[in-house]
Amino acid sequence: MTTGDVEAAKLRRKRNRRCCVYIIAGIVFQTIIILVFALTVMRIKSPKVRLRNVTVQTLNTNTSTFHKKLSAQITVKNTNFGHFKFESSTVSVTYNGATVGQAQIDKGRARARQTKKMDITIDLQSSKLSSTSGTLVLSSHAKLSGKVHLFKVIKKKKSAEMSCTMGFNTATNKDTTVGQAHIVKGRARARQTKKMDITIDVNSSRLLSTSGTLTQGSHTKLKWKGAFVQGDQEEEIPANELHHGN
Repeated sequence: MTTGDVEAAKLRRKRNRRCCVYIIAGIVFQTIIILVFALTVMRIKSPKVRLRNVTVQTLNTNTSTFHKKLSAQITVKNTNFGHFKFESSTVSVTYNGATVGQAQIDKGRARARQTKKMDITIDLQSSKLSSTSGTLVLSSHAKLSGKVHLFKVIKKKKSAEMSCTMGFNTATNKDTTVGQAHIVKGRARARQTKKMDITIDVNSSRLLSTSGTLTQGSHTKLKWKGAFVQGDQEEEIPANELHHGN
């Protein structure tokens, strides 16, 4: 064997080793891609349904019964990489096991990695209740059944279920502003939570009465690109109904 043959054999062995290294690296890289794809895109989760922005539109009460009309927003959060197509359903509101109101949820579709918002109106009637005095605690329940579609090929059945409670004070239906705070304009970064500390002075001299249990609520409205992210509702109270302190 000549010197040239020896050098050629060494070059072939070196090329073979390089090819083996490239093949192994390619296999490892493809394995990582497949694992990431299987753990993220192909992992199908159950969507989440929530009841938000509950507002009392009308409230009629007497000693034994009441009629309340609520407006609310149903949100369906789909974190999957495929859309969630759900059938029509019903949200029910109960008190001590008795159904006092229902609302229809129309069938629809929540797009991939987005939140579907739907406005509903619920009429609550207390004629089935034995007592409506004091604080009225209501429970709401809804279940959406459907399928998550991936790449128009994979279809997997999933359901989103919601159960929550709401408390209403039937002794009064007046809302009075007792304090305010200023929120400085700012920016919330992508997929992060913006935190701001504020101080609110609450003055009870504006209230009709401060005895018993004081229930307070807060309303926030943020403006973004000319649109309001969340609205609030204001109510005017005649001056002769206010109790002024010293």
